[in-house]
Amino acid sequence: MLVKHLRKEFYELLFGKRVLIIANSDIDSVCTVKIFTELLKIDGISFSLCPVDGITDMKQAYSDYCETVNVFVLINCGISLDIRDFFDNLNNKLVFVLDCHRPVHVNNFYDETNQIRILSLDGNFDEVPNFDDLFWSGEALDSDDDGNDDDSDILDNGESDDEDGSRGRNPKRRRNEHDKERRQMIWKQKRNELLFKYTQFGYYAPPSSLVALELSWAISRGDIQYVWWTTVALTDAFLLEKLPRSEYVQKSTELSLHIAREASSTETPRDCLKVNFEKDLCFLLYRHWNLYDSIKMTPHSACMLKSWGMKGEGRFHEMLGELGLPQLECHQKYTSMDVRLRKKVKNVFNEPVLREKYNFQDVTVGTFISEIGFRPALSAFDCQLACLSLLENPVLYGSGNVVDNFLDSLAALSKKKFDTLDRGIGLAKTQMTAMYNQVKEFLSMNLILPRGGFLYVQMPEGSPNVCYFRNTSSLLFLAQFTQRAAVASARNRRWSTLPLVLCVPHFGGYWTFVGIKPLSLELPKNLFGKLFETLAKKMATGAVLMDFVDPHFVLVHGEHKDKFVQLLEACMV
Repeated sequence: MLVKHLRKEFYELLFGKRVLIIANSDIDSVCTVKIFTELLKIDGISFSLCPVDGITDMKQAYSDYCETVNVFVLINCGISLDIRDFFDNLNNKLVFVLDCHRPVHVNNFYDETNQIRILSLDGNFDEVPNFDDLFWSGEALDSDDDGNDDDSDILDNGESDDEDGSRGRNPKRRRNEHDKERRQMIWKQKRNELLFKYTQFGYYAPPSSLVALELSWAISRGDIQYVWWTTVALTDAFLLEKLPRSEYVQKSTELSLHIAREASSTETPRDCLKVNFEKDLCFLLYRHWNLYDSIKMTPHSACMLKSWGMKGEGRFHEMLGELGLPQLECHQKYTSMDVRLRKKVKNVFNEPVLREKYNFQDVTVGTFISEIGFRPALSAFDCQLACLSLLENPVLYGSGNVVDNFLDSLAALSKKKFDTLDRGIGLAKTQMTAMYNQVKEFLSMNLILPRGGFLYVQMPEGSPNVCYFRNTSSLLFLAQFTQRAAVASARNRRWSTLPLVLCVPHFGGYWTFVGIKPLSLELPKNLFGKLFETLAKKMATGAVLMDFVDPHFVLVHGEHKDKFVQLLEACMV
């Protein structure tokens, strides 16, 4: 069931109830939980929060609370599963699903008990097949082809008894039953084709935090902080290519109008949060780092300069000299640079020589900048990377402490937890450096290889950087950087049309596989979810685990890894 009125059909039903929030471990979930829990606190609604890191954790969370909680809110998990079949004993329970993953499971969309309710601002669900094409209606198919369903005369006048005394069936009845079986077989075949076409590709809807923000306005609880948290989630979707650039621009424009409305309606003191939408350099973390390392390690600029090689590094130094940026200034912290030089940095990178001589394109992007008091300005890109690094914190993650990482990421969004945010920015710089070094290792050791219809790269076992890439968002970021670097370095132009599969060591003898779309494909649709599911059925029990919320991630045991790659290659040729 699709919820059409967020306040009446969702929020008002939570009063007087205890709510369990089950949230996936990603940035959009962190931002959505931050907005939603603030609303619940204001209205005194009792809730519990349970971050999860996979489907198994999600089911365990439900089992732990199902006897004491009757209202469940699933954030960015569950919409692609048959929730009624997945969760045991849903009697007298309400399950609200706020999930940006697509496609929606048809049993959730057409749930007739109204216990499973989908929260979404995207009312366009035209891709969902029609109800009559998915669910067998016996009443409509019991009748004859000519519309005559009067079968009261079931015996012919001349029909005789069988040897055992029973009467033979009317030939007309037998013919009708045969026609019904034939129609049912044709219907099942069409249903399977429809479902395969519908579930063939995985993709993402706009971030769930947009729904939470809309809810805050619907109950008259709007706040500039909620808009800022939503911009961080939108930036995450753009940075990880979950949304096309055109949709990011559209949603950014809508949020910028809300920011302008909030700014004009109230006078903000100096120590309050101020958010602006403006053109900014696309170099990640440069305000909190130094300009040299930021340009060198940002995936976009690194792939244009090919800064991982000696030739590329030479071009990089030549470019800085031609732009009038001394290396001594670029190597020190950005806030310590010469003030006159720092003020003209943005204009310098718009010089025509960058595009003409160095093919340095799209160095500016529209983004959101926040300011609080006299603290350095913080872009939505920087905040997203800080929160992601806290989610990925290798010190805590080694013990499997997903909850502490999630709570740290939540704290980094608070305007009072500056120490947590600063720690996250420090971890983000470390993680960016590890990602750049790992991509450089892939290229220098020639680990990126074409395998039939895709590019395949495997991180060496025992790599010191593996601890920075456990979270699915970090792995996706690494895979996309690797793909861009491989296409930029390769002489074969066909590589831009090939998808990429990245294999990374995991715990317990398993390896994590992630598949991403070709670089030349603009629409962010991924075929690996359905493909991994098909291959898992061909492997031995326990060899492949589909435990991730994102279907294009899968765990494969080390003993069966080579066979899995061979099957994948056979399917992709």
